[in-house]
Amino acid sequence: MLIPIKECIKTYNEKNNDKLKGAIYFGKNLGKDGSLFVESGIGNILWIESEKNRMPELYNLTKFLPMRQQYICDTFSNTDKNGISMRFDSFYKKNLSLIELENYNLILNLVDFGNELNLLEGFGQYLSDPRHSNFKAIYTKIRGTKEMDDFLSKYAFKRVLFREEHNSWGEAFYIKY
Repeated sequence: MLIPIKECIKTYNEKNNDKLKGAIYFGKNLGKDGSLFVESGIGNILWIESEKNRMPELYNLTKFLPMRQQYICDTFSNTDKNGISMRFDSFYKKNLSLIELENYNLILNLVDFGNELNLLEGFGQYLSDPRHSNFKAIYTKIRGTKEMDDFLSKYAFKRVLFREEHNSWGEAFYIKY
C-alpha cells in the first residue's frame, strides 16, 4: 500500500471526534494489516476475498487477532452476464445475512483494476442512507482523481491523502465531512 493504514487512521482521528470502528477490506492482502487495525482500535473487520484458494491462508493468518472478524469469498468484482461490473449493491444483497453494515464505517483497499468507480457507485445508497450504514472513510486505488472526487463529493467525501504510483494511477484516502 502506498499510503500506510496507520497514516490513514491517524489522519481520520485528527479530523474527527469519533473513531473508526470497523473496516470492510477488499483485496489480496491476506490479513497482513490485521495487527495494525488492532493497534489502531478498529474492532470489526470484514475480509472479502475473490479467490477461494486464498481463504484458508487468510483465515489462518488472521484468526488469532483480538477483534470481531467475518470472512466472505465472493467474485464481487467480476462481470455479470451482461458484461457490466457487479455493483456492491448486488454483492450485499447476495450476502445480506452475513453482513451487518452498521458495524463498519471504513471501506479499505478497494482495488479492481479500473472498476473501482463502478464498485463505489454500487455503494451509493449505503454512503448516503444512515439506516444502512455509517461509512466515513474510503481507501482506494484510483485512476483519474477527478472522476472519483466528483462522485464521492456527492456523498460529502473529500480526498485527504493521495500517493501517485505511475501514469495517473495512485491510492487515495477519503473522509466524509
